[in-house]
Amino acid sequence: MQEKWIKCCSIIGAHFVTTPLGFLWTYGNIAPYLDSYFHFHCAPGCVDGSSQWILNMYLAGCAPGLFIVGWLMGTIGMKRLGVLSMFVCNAALFASAWTVEMSVVGTTILMGVLNGIGVGTTINMAYVCINSWAPEKSALLSGTITSVPPIIAILQNQIVTAYVNPQNSKPDAREGSNIYFSQREILERVPDAILLLAGISSGMQVIGFLLISNPPSLMSDKKPGLGSVEGSLHDHDTVKEGKNATNGSNELPSPRESSPVMNNIVKNEENICTKYGANDKCGDSFDTSTNFHSNTLDNNLDLEDTRKRSQVIDSNITGTPYSWEISQALQTAAFWAVWLYGAALGYGILLKNNYYKTFGLLYIPDDDFLTLIGSIMPLIEAIFRTLFGILINRDVLTIQDCLVLSLSLNSALFSVFYFAPQAPDRIVYVILIVGLAVSHSQFFLLIVTAVFQMFGPAHFPTLYGILYLAPTLLSLASAVLVTPIVQTLGWFGLFLTCSVLSTFALLFTLGTQFNLNSGAQL
Repeated sequence: MQEKWIKCCSIIGAHFVTTPLGFLWTYGNIAPYLDSYFHFHCAPGCVDGSSQWILNMYLAGCAPGLFIVGWLMGTIGMKRLGVLSMFVCNAALFASAWTVEMSVVGTTILMGVLNGIGVGTTINMAYVCINSWAPEKSALLSGTITSVPPIIAILQNQIVTAYVNPQNSKPDAREGSNIYFSQREILERVPDAILLLAGISSGMQVIGFLLISNPPSLMSDKKPGLGSVEGSLHDHDTVKEGKNATNGSNELPSPRESSPVMNNIVKNEENICTKYGANDKCGDSFDTSTNFHSNTLDNNLDLEDTRKRSQVIDSNITGTPYSWEISQALQTAAFWAVWLYGAALGYGILLKNNYYKTFGLLYIPDDDFLTLIGSIMPLIEAIFRTLFGILINRDVLTIQDCLVLSLSLNSALFSVFYFAPQAPDRIVYVILIVGLAVSHSQFFLLIVTAVFQMFGPAHFPTLYGILYLAPTLLSLASAVLVTPIVQTLGWFGLFLTCSVLSTFALLFTLGTQFNLNSGAQL
């Protein structure tokens, strides 16, 4: 009973600790205020860079945190890592309320880079947490865990707009293709609005970290560099020269005794097999292939036999034949299809979240209306992310089905993004943003689920980090290229670049074999 309570609290806590990810949905709302503040109100010489780098560097900054989380969790533990990442992202966000008055570059470093590093570490830690506590519900929980930040972002967006622009004043200054607020009463509230965002995020994170406990894998396996999931599934690899590492005998420990997580897996083997899409003979494999119900194994069983037994466990949990090595995963077309998906959708999310309000104000000068759109957007993403998680978990949709649907919507809607706010009826712009929200709702879900289901849990942190390099590289490239593209091709050309990239990724996905058992080698 106590273990179930700890598991429940940990899963709930993992949802709350991802709250700072909501910055991805709140920045677009606060961006026009920040741009206006930099142009009209900050200290002389403060405009030493472009504010469009902030969200780009935030997304790019997540990558380092994704790569180091497996090693850090094995070295300092989940709780300490959580406190460290919480301190980094929240301290950076609080401090940016001070740097916004003096430097665009300083604000970009704090609000973008450091905030992103802290958030990236937190997200991957949360994924490892839920995959360790409830591997059979990975797809569903991957959807719900990234649905909490956008829901909280709805509240944050409404609070920020109500505080900064309570009178719904219109932007009154135009410069080139951009429009700004110059009203002093609005600009003076911008630093405090940043503090409001930081306060809400940090409060939710503290609650989350108080609820989280180390999964059994981290309590029983402290090998650094291995994600917690790998440790939970391969505890029995601590064999030296065919002897039990703990007692020096020639007998290997029983799977039931070697790890608390292994014990849970064996005890619930039938539920795991039926719930998570493994083959129909899953239950039989425990008896005929691995002799799970014997207390000891044959004395002559070597390490390779032990590894094979572990691979059967991976199959029963994730539906993969075994946990792929990193080099093997990189040789599959399916991996690169997901990589291209991450690039196209990451670029689309960046453009939508960064410019839906900045661009919209050019044709719809109604701050409250655009804030409402910004609040609907994360709500739709949260709902559909959870829905797609359920459909994948129940095998109604495959990974490839979702990739095709998401890329198709992204390509089609970005091709008409430029025209939507100019339509006679504002509802057209709402429909466009809602459609993109449906497409983008699958971003975090699909990348996580694709890694876990297609390639197994052993190298999850590293493979997820490699896939996240795609939106990272697009973030860095777009920060450099957006201004020249807008100046040369206009807003239409900017949005069209995303449509073209999505079309290319879609064609690659349609031509890729995702049944890795039958071979999807490049």
